[in-house]
Amino acid sequence: MTTLCENFACTFHEAGGGSQNHIMLGGWDAWLHSSIAGLDAVVNGSVYGWKELVVRVSPGVIPELKAVSSERQTPFGQVSFAWSYSNAKFTQELKLPVGTTATVHAPDSVAGRRLRNIVHVESSGTCSVQYTHTH
Repeated sequence: MTTLCENFACTFHEAGGGSQNHIMLGGWDAWLHSSIAGLDAVVNGSVYGWKELVVRVSPGVIPELKAVSSERQTPFGQVSFAWSYSNAKFTQELKLPVGTTATVHAPDSVAGRRLRNIVHVESSGTCSVQYTHTH
């Protein structure tokens, strides 16, 4: 069985028992890429997947995981993003293929402590931003 029933009794085979059309083994990879790794595509009526990206790490995972990196092959080329949190510094590094754009979001705070932007370095398609706790 690779789908979930609509109810805990799993009565899909009985009349009125609901369907068995709820994905079970899919979707977790999208969640890992968008929430934990921080990579997501903008998809709307004029932009298709991975031409424009949104980079936003879920703040709650930062103090727990300390560092995550992710790569994704897109129709435009390889996208890679890494973030780390160490010694009160939160660092993000993003590499995009030519012709793509990204909106990068940084958390306001990590573990209840506010962050401020201290370093921004951009060279040869790589953008690195470092944040540190304010005093």
